[in-house]
Amino acid sequence: MAATGVRYLRDPLSRFNLHLLKETLRPHLPTCRFPDFLRLPPQNSELVSGRYVPERIKIPRGWHFVYFPTIQDENSLYADGYDPVSTNVPLTGQSRRRWRGGELVFGMRDLMCEKPGKCALTEEVTIDGDKSSWNRVNEVTVRRMSNSTETEIEVDDAIVETRHLVYLPNRSMSEKIVKHSGKTRSIKSTMYAPMFQTVLTPTRALVFRFSALTFNAHRIHYDPLYATTFEQLPDVIVQGALSLVLVMSWIQFDRQVCSALGISYSGVPKTIQGVRYSCVQSVIVDKEIKIGIAPRPGVMDRAQKWRIWIEQDGVICLKGTVTVG
Repeated sequence: MAATGVRYLRDPLSRFNLHLLKETLRPHLPTCRFPDFLRLPPQNSELVSGRYVPERIKIPRGWHFVYFPTIQDENSLYADGYDPVSTNVPLTGQSRRRWRGGELVFGMRDLMCEKPGKCALTEEVTIDGDKSSWNRVNEVTVRRMSNSTETEIEVDDAIVETRHLVYLPNRSMSEKIVKHSGKTRSIKSTMYAPMFQTVLTPTRALVFRFSALTFNAHRIHYDPLYATTFEQLPDVIVQGALSLVLVMSWIQFDRQVCSALGISYSGVPKTIQGVRYSCVQSVIVDKEIKIGIAPRPGVMDRAQKWRIWIEQDGVICLKGTVTVG
């Protein structure tokens, strides 16, 4: 096991990022009533004098992915476009990376845009095998985000996010079939009965725009030739983060779903406290998906738990639990 020290990422948290994400998602979630993130100041404001302060807006829960990118020089990226692992495991040209899931825990204070933002990033890597001959690399990153600066006293984190990624060696198609035969089981969507459901098709434009917003150069999200030949995927695939953003956006801004969960964008009377999710199968671009939500039995500290999922071609691709309270 290898761990890195804390890295600090800074971001001014501009609301224009939220506007771009809203315009990216809006055509695909037409029932959602997204906030207007670009309300202009009145004409008689003090904007001309330079004393105008932009309105500070709560960043919707789950939309923080458009902030705090880990910026790498292009020459330092691996051959498939993704960032190097901090422990210098030799992955170049022999690995496949997949987003396996993660967890979001939201604090008492919301992350606000138009204020300085700080993200404390830590990484932990475990290797099956050794650095020269490995079978699997697991990477867990924890991001603790807040509206604070170096000169301020630390406050409670607005968001604590855990990301799980896995790296697997590349093999020929026959080797992959032998290795994974009998070990991967698809979850049939018939096991899930939604209380609410929405249907959409994640397009190439949607996936490309989200990659641009999150500064993600991983080629499996925009290069079909690379995705189908080198990694033997059916086509370009949807980012794990985008899958979660689609679910979270629908939950927060669809009127029927918000009413059922008792939440609103202002957080009254209930708020989303956290979400835990797993990426079970890849979501293929330009193919219809169904997003579902249903109550999950059991109560913990008066909080409600809701089962969420994405299905495609009758198979569950993402599954998780949202806690509302």
